[in-house]
Amino acid sequence: MALAMLKEMHWYGPAEVEFRIDPRDGKPTFMEVNPRLWGSLYTSTVAGVDFPYLLYRLAMDGDVAPVTSYRTDMKARYFFTLDMLCMLSHPRKRSIVRQWLADFVDPHTKMLLPSWRDPLPLVGKLLASAVYGSRPSRLRSRLGRAGGRMG
Repeated sequence: MALAMLKEMHWYGPAEVEFRIDPRDGKPTFMEVNPRLWGSLYTSTVAGVDFPYLLYRLAMDGDVAPVTSYRTDMKARYFFTLDMLCMLSHPRKRSIVRQWLADFVDPHTKMLLPSWRDPLPLVGKLLASAVYGSRPSRLRSRLGRAGGRMG
């Protein structure tokens, strides 16, 4: 559905297209399209598809060969984003924390950690965490919008 919509728009380049499943009929309902790279970009890179590099090659060389294979046995964890918030609010904290700690030694799990050379995104995440932590209803709303994507 997303590809058909982007083709209809004659879109060329990265885009994030979001749908929600309508609980009344179980069908996807279009929410929005954003002409940018997506927040979970690290996940695709861990799987072996480096979209920023492909976009660079596209700009430098023109068309690039499509990537048709990628790893499905990999998992990405977002340490300072949803991971920490989930552990603070999940009703089964022990099992969540246990799995999270196991992920540190799992060779099929990669952690997105902040860079000391660019600390401002981490500062923003910590401020957002403080806001969500002080108002649990906002956190539940945020986790609901994430569609259960915890890592």
